[in-house]
Amino acid sequence: MIESEIDISGLKQLEAALLGLGAELGAKTLRTALRDAAKPIHQKIKQNAPVSPADSQTKVKDIKSLSKRGKSLTVGSGMLKDRVKIRSRMNKKSGKNRRGFKDGDVAIVSVGVHRAYYAYFIEYGTSERGAKPFIRPAVSESAKAVSLFKTSLIRRIELARRKLVKKR
Repeated sequence: MIESEIDISGLKQLEAALLGLGAELGAKTLRTALRDAAKPIHQKIKQNAPVSPADSQTKVKDIKSLSKRGKSLTVGSGMLKDRVKIRSRMNKKSGKNRRGFKDGDVAIVSVGVHRAYYAYFIEYGTSERGAKPFIRPAVSESAKAVSLFKTSLIRRIELARRKLVKKR
């Protein structure tokens, strides 16, 4: 999977507001805002994902594999757009050794093609086929995701504060 990391600094007031919500509610609010910001990138990757003319008419024999949970998953040609997902994880225990989390990370949101090994070959090409990048252009064109994150975070913090006031 192609990863792009953006470090946002200068958001001290929003950080203080998140910490004021409490650990769990603040983490959920942050994750939801990150997911909101990831939606335009997700849509752009899905829109850019190539579909060959043969795939739109007939499906090539499906490849079956087992998922981690033991359920059968069918991945075949023409299913690339269906495999573009937004995934998120929270570091509830603040453990440093959790896979993918660095010091101080609370939530990770990733956008990409999951469980379609051939996406790499399409993105970067092979010795026989040229590259048809569809993920990298989507990520580079989506600079508005940072501003969308900030506005979404402000809105989510206000909603979470209202929830806290209602509970009390």
